[in-house]
Amino acid sequence: SSMNKVAVVGGSLSGLWAAIAAAEYGAKVTLFERKSNIGDFYGGEVFTQIYGLPKPEGVHYAAENFVFHVNNTHYVKLPPNTIWMIDRDVYQEALAKKAASLGVDIRLSTHAGYLHDLRHSFDVVIDASGCPSVTYCEYGFGKIKETATALYYLSSGDFTKYNHDLHMWWLSQKTLGYFWIFPKANGTKANLGIGWVHGAGRPPHFSDVDDWLTRLGVKQTIDEKGGHIIPVVPLKKKRYGNLLLVGDAAGLMNSTLAAGNHLAAMSGKIAGMLAAQDAIHQYEHVLNRTIGMELSNSQILYRIQKRLPFDAFERYFPAMGKTGPKMFFSRMGLLEVGLRYAWSRVAS
Repeated sequence: SSMNKVAVVGGSLSGLWAAIAAAEYGAKVTLFERKSNIGDFYGGEVFTQIYGLPKPEGVHYAAENFVFHVNNTHYVKLPPNTIWMIDRDVYQEALAKKAASLGVDIRLSTHAGYLHDLRHSFDVVIDASGCPSVTYCEYGFGKIKETATALYYLSSGDFTKYNHDLHMWWLSQKTLGYFWIFPKANGTKANLGIGWVHGAGRPPHFSDVDDWLTRLGVKQTIDEKGGHIIPVVPLKKKRYGNLLLVGDAAGLMNSTLAAGNHLAAMSGKIAGMLAAQDAIHQYEHVLNRTIGMELSNSQILYRIQKRLPFDAFERYFPAMGKTGPKMFFSRMGLLEVGLRYAWSRVAS
């Protein structure tokens, strides 16, 4: 039906993309967001332009390298004009403006209520509520098996020495996480923070962020701070009847890099399109066909990281760097990482 009624729960990237796609394909869409400001989401501000997604609004620059710091420093050269450092609030406000222009009813400061009631009032309900999802909180299913906590600052200071690269300091095998500095605004601001997997001892504290800043000699002024739960393992089941889970609610994350904005956008786009076309039975199939390789390869690399001794990362990251992003998008790329790592052990 060209007039399917679609409810979207959550106004972050996955929810906004779902609302836009559903409206573009003719659905009547209502988006529920409990916060009062659609741009009031701070956290991940790296966006990978892939899967046919357009360049986002609020861009600062295209990142040139991932820089992994263990004992030594390792560079992973990035494809040009592909991985963008953005202002997340600017991007989300631009998406909300587009959604509103398409007729989406955006209800801010509004709790959606019970999913059980929404599923009777709407033809399709799209859960874009994040992790843990409202689906899990209400029904008890859709639990993400493995998660991490990330704490971040949006800061002002002198970050020019890091500019145009995305820097990550690997912590330890025990914590399995990293401290990051992602510069913005020509190096006068940065998104920085720390995160690691649950079950690896205590959760991170803001004092851990401060300790790293002191260790690196970084002086900064905190403009904003916050934290969120990051899924590490994707759900196997992402549709329950007329209920679809997207983005973090579905556990969609590049587990190797803890990068998920592009996966949130793409899953929302697919869910919204299929919701408007009476084709939600195809959701898991289309999603897997589109982003399944990246999810699978990043999971394999993540499991390898969990098993490696910390000192072995000195060989592992160069193997990743020489292979490049193709390690996520083909089995041959994944195999190349393994062969390069194995050869580095033999050569040493």
